[in-house]
Amino acid sequence: MDAYNPYLAPQDAAARNVPYAPAWGAERYVPLGWRTALATIGIVASAFFGLALDVTELSVGDAIKGESPDLTSAVLVFLVAMAFLGSLVLAAIFFGVWVHRAARNLRALGRSGMKFSPAGCIGWYFVPFLNLVRPLRAMTELWRASASDAESDGNAWTIYGASTSLLGVWWGTWIVGNIISNVSARMDDPAASGGVGLVGSALIAVAAVTVVLLMRGVSGRQAGAAGRLGVPLG
Repeated sequence: MDAYNPYLAPQDAAARNVPYAPAWGAERYVPLGWRTALATIGIVASAFFGLALDVTELSVGDAIKGESPDLTSAVLVFLVAMAFLGSLVLAAIFFGVWVHRAARNLRALGRSGMKFSPAGCIGWYFVPFLNLVRPLRAMTELWRASASDAESDGNAWTIYGASTSLLGVWWGTWIVGNIISNVSARMDDPAASGGVGLVGSALIAVAAVTVVLLMRGVSGRQAGAAGRLGVPLG
């Protein structure tokens, strides 16, 4: 397959035997480097503060319940909760930025046959009930279509693009962890809530580590495909 040459006169894809050429008119491949780094920081921070919040509630739970709660303990729980909330918001923003750019990169790499648009890869997280399934399918598509080997060019990834067990681990621990955490949030006893929540937060932490591995994997696979195809950087 011929590599892209920006100094040649415009030619159609069939003449140059480059099936990904039309995509370059609308999209450019952009390395995911800093987006992966920021998303990783946000995700790891939210997992850390989630665990810290449950540990704090377990430690001072008895001191903040009753008619005369300890002010210092209550303030400590509040500060950790605010840190958790802030890191969660940043994680959602940075992860959304990463997903959108990664999906756009697929178009720049000439991949076709995707069922999820860049906006759809993010939007399905906010649709009730469908957000239990569609985000996993979108991430699976993103992983498979990002493969760097020649057999995945065009829409061949739909046949030859391999999946990974990381996807199942990530989504399973994320869903179950959030269910457990929601149950703990509805418990009246702070200590009991912290204990149950700690289990949920531990599962979410596993999901955080797994999704970071997925992001790094997608970033590396796309970089490999771009290098092999000679795709110009955006």
